[in-house]
Amino acid sequence: MKRKSLLAFALSVLMALTLFSPAGSAEAASGGGAAGWDSSVQDEIIVSVINGYYTAGEQKLAQEYMALHPETKVTIDVIADNNAYTTKMQTVLADLTADTASDIVHSNFLSNVVGGPAAALEQGILFDMSSILDMEHPYQEGLVRDMYDEVLIAETMSGSGGAAMQALPFDKCGISFFYNKTAFEELGLSAPETWEELLEICATFKANGVENPITVSSEASWILASLADAGLRSREYDFLVQPGDAIWDEATMSANIDFVFDESDMTCDTLTVSSPERILMAKEDGIIFSDVSRTAWSEFAKLAQYFPANYYAGGADTVTEFETQLSPMLISGSWNVGLILDDMSMMPEGSRFEWATFKIPGFANPPEGFQSEMRGMYVLGNIMGIIPKGDPDHDARVLDFYLFWYSQEGAQLCYEETLSNGNYVQGPCMIKGVTLSDELNEKLEGFVTSGPVKQYSSEIIGMSQATQADMPLYNDLQNRFISGETDLDAFLAELNGIMHNYTVSQMEASGYDLDPLT
Repeated sequence: MKRKSLLAFALSVLMALTLFSPAGSAEAASGGGAAGWDSSVQDEIIVSVINGYYTAGEQKLAQEYMALHPETKVTIDVIADNNAYTTKMQTVLADLTADTASDIVHSNFLSNVVGGPAAALEQGILFDMSSILDMEHPYQEGLVRDMYDEVLIAETMSGSGGAAMQALPFDKCGISFFYNKTAFEELGLSAPETWEELLEICATFKANGVENPITVSSEASWILASLADAGLRSREYDFLVQPGDAIWDEATMSANIDFVFDESDMTCDTLTVSSPERILMAKEDGIIFSDVSRTAWSEFAKLAQYFPANYYAGGADTVTEFETQLSPMLISGSWNVGLILDDMSMMPEGSRFEWATFKIPGFANPPEGFQSEMRGMYVLGNIMGIIPKGDPDHDARVLDFYLFWYSQEGAQLCYEETLSNGNYVQGPCMIKGVTLSDELNEKLEGFVTSGPVKQYSSEIIGMSQATQADMPLYNDLQNRFISGETDLDAFLAELNGIMHNYTVSQMEASGYDLDPLT
C-alpha cells in the first residue's frame, strides 16, 4: 500500500472522527460525544508494549477508556523485552489483517524490521500522524498540533523521513552517566569535565580495587555515537537527502539545502533529514575504514576496558551493580532515573548513597579531525505508532484511544500511574502541561542536551550493525578488540564483513538500490 492508500485511510478516519462532539466541550472531554464508529458493535484494540515502560500507566488508561467506551475493549499486550518485541513485530508484519495483530506499537521496532520509518510509512505499514495535526483534539481544547512546540513537530517529521510522521511525540530520553557521589568524594574525585578526566577517574577506581568502574550494556553504543559525531558532523551533508534525490521534498527538507554544520550552534542540524539510502551507500563504500572510524573506535576502546566483560550481550544487571555499589558509574538512559529513585527510597539507610548524573564530556585535546564538544543522545523515547487495518470503524476507535492517551490529562495520568507503580518513565514528557516532581526533574537534567547526536553516527561505523545470525560473531569480535586480543585493523576488517551482511538485509527490507536518484 503506497502513499495514496495512506491518504485514503487518513481521510476515512478523519471523516469518522468529525462525528465527535466539539473538542474541548465538557461532553467531549468526558467521552460523552457521539462516537465515530458503530457503538452497537463490540471491537478490540490491541496495544503491544515492552514490559516496564509505562506499562502500569497504559493499563490504567485502558481501564479509563473502556469505562467511557464499553463497546471497545483495549488490551495492553505486554512483551517481555526488546528482543522478544522485535520477534513479535516480525510476526505482526506477516499478517497485518489478523484479528490478533497489534494496532498500536513501538513503531521504531516495527520500522526497523522493514528498513526504517520512511520505508514503513511509504509501504503503508504505519499511519502518517502528520495527517491529523490540524484536526480538533477530541479530549482537550484546540488542535492536535497545539499540544507541542512547532520545532518539536518539525524534528519528529525529520526523524521519520521528512515527509510524514511515524508517531506523535510523547517523551524524550537520553543517555548519560549516573555516578556515585559518595564513592567519588571518598577518593577526592568529582564529575569529569573532559574525556581525558573521565579516563583518569576510571583508572583511579581501577587502581583502588574496583573491577568495573563503569557498568553498561548495549547503551554504550551511544557513547560511540557521540565520538563518531565529533568526527562526522563536519561532513553531515553527505548523509542528508539532497536536491534531486527521488524522495526530495523541499517543503519538508529545506534545511538540507547546502547544509554546513555550525560548531557555534549545536542545534543547527535539528531539522535536517537524513537519507537512509545515502547512509547505506557510505557503509558499502567502506567508511568503516576512514580515519574518523579508526579514531572513534580507538577512543571507545580506551573507555570500554573499564566495562564488564561481554558488556554488549547484556549479561549483567547494570542497575543492580550500580545500586549495590559494585560499579561507581553507570551508563544508561533517563528511563532508569525513576527506578533508581524508587529503589533508593526503599533501601536501608546504611545502603543508600548520594548520586547524580553528568553528560558525556568533550575532549580537552581533540584528535585530529575531531571537534572538542561531544553531543549526547536526547531523542524521542516512547515512539508509539498506529498500524492501519483499512477498516474505518476499527481505525477510528484506535485513533481515538491513541488521542485519549496523547492528551494533557491522559499523559499526566500515564506518568503518575507509571511512577506510583515503580515502572519506567523514559524522560520528560513533550506534551504541554504535563508536570513531574522537582526531584525527578533534577535527576533528569543531566540527560537534556542541546543538539542531540545523529543516531546514524555510530551505525555508520559499524556499532550494532549485525543480523541476528551474526550477533554471536559480533559480540565475540567486540570482546576480543576491547580486551586487546585483536588489533584495530583486524577488528575493522572482520566488522566490515558483519556490517555488509546487515546492510544487505536492510537493502532487501527497504527496497533501496543504492541509487538515491531513483
